[in-house]
Amino acid sequence: SSTLFPYTTLFRSKGWYCNIGKPAVIEDGIVSYIDLALDLWVSANGTQFVLDEDEFDALALSDDLRKSALNGLDDLKQVFLNNKPPL
Repeated sequence: SSTLFPYTTLFRSKGWYCNIGKPAVIEDGIVSYIDLALDLWVSANGTQFVLDEDEFDALALSDDLRKSALNGLDDLKQVFLNNKPPL
């Protein structure tokens, strides 16, 4: 299981757009997070598309963080394959 959290946006019956990023941080009443550029689009019929892999590949990430992001993506894909979207 991944230590990264997907941020999901639902587009009314069109599907889900999910960002893979580091967990959100709250400091001084401000919420922020680091988006790791790797995204998953899942259409309403369940078809999955991984987006922005080129941007992800270009990021200067540690091997551990890169592996964690890819594991998070795999975990998220499984959630949708099991028909249990995060919303």
